[in-house]
Amino acid sequence: MIVKRDLDLKNYRLCRGQYLTDQSKLNGLEKSKKLLNDLKQALLKACYDIDDNYLRCTVDSVPDRLKACIKAKGFNFEHQLK
Repeated sequence: MIVKRDLDLKNYRLCRGQYLTDQSKLNGLEKSKKLLNDLKQALLKACYDIDDNYLRCTVDSVPDRLKACIKAKGFNFEHQLK
């Protein structure tokens, strides 16, 4: 899992009269792009790692869950499932 400290991001607040240099902005943008790319890769890996049988069971349970939800008028219905 990628966390803020892995990217060496710092918390800071600019005081009146201070400004970010163009280089600082570029560094922040590059780190953000790296983070976004790493998150995309992690998400894709997680999707590929999901077991097909687990997905099949999940999809197959949707009709029964919808019926239970309608019967419970949108309230808690988990206890009504088999």
